[in-house]
Amino acid sequence: MYIAISHLKEIRIAKGYTIRELASRSGITREWIERIEKQDSPNLRISTICKLATALDARPEELITYEVISNK
Repeated sequence: MYIAISHLKEIRIAKGYTIRELASRSGITREWIERIEKQDSPNLRISTICKLATALDARPEELITYEVISNK
């Protein structure tokens, strides 16, 4: 089983953007960006990831990574 890990907040801060600025640049709402950054976005679409990546001049795979969860 895998879990998605968001790196959006780290990348956004490193690029020097506020949530409001990223929302304006990406067309994604501030509320939705906050949910993604808090790992509270179970239905994250690839189109959303791509819009955020474009706005941050990053690759989509930099924003979201996946880690294996063991079922012990």
